[in-house]
Amino acid sequence: MLPAPFNFECIVCGICCQWGGWVCLYPEDVPRLADFFHLTPQETADRYTRHIAAEFANDQSVSIVPYLALKNVGDRCIFLEADGRCAVHPAKPIHCAESPLLAEFLLDKEGWKAFSGLCPGLGRGPLVSARAMRAAMRRQSKRDLQYEADLAACDWSLARLLNLVLPEPELIPDLGLELDESAEA
Repeated sequence: MLPAPFNFECIVCGICCQWGGWVCLYPEDVPRLADFFHLTPQETADRYTRHIAAEFANDQSVSIVPYLALKNVGDRCIFLEADGRCAVHPAKPIHCAESPLLAEFLLDKEGWKAFSGLCPGLGRGPLVSARAMRAAMRRQSKRDLQYEADLAACDWSLARLLNLVLPEPELIPDLGLELDESAEA
């Protein structure tokens, strides 16, 4: 179930960049970050990402999906500067650009509770309507389905999909997302 409509305005405080979660990259994020740093995609992946395999469990099965995720330094994003600003703001990953309109917040009660307890931008700015939340969930679902289709076409090899050399992925056990998928419609 989606949360009630809420007001939100990012105040660029960096709090959401220092609570230790995962920022998983979509394939288009890697070359955008590489261009930003004037590096190759391989150099970008080597310096700033971890190869993870996230486990998603439901009542019937367990799925394991590979991702490149941004490295953390402690509980802080590798790109969070000392002043709380994002070092890659013009090239930030889709995950960051769409936050907080993400399933991990809007469809997961614990995620919403954590977000709403930390973010000082909540309660400020324009109203985020149920319609806007549903539209964001459709965009995320479409991106995720395309990502999985692209992975399937590459025999679930992220290295092949991204044309990179990657280490063996680190298994991240059940991410614990209790998504209310009925809210996505």
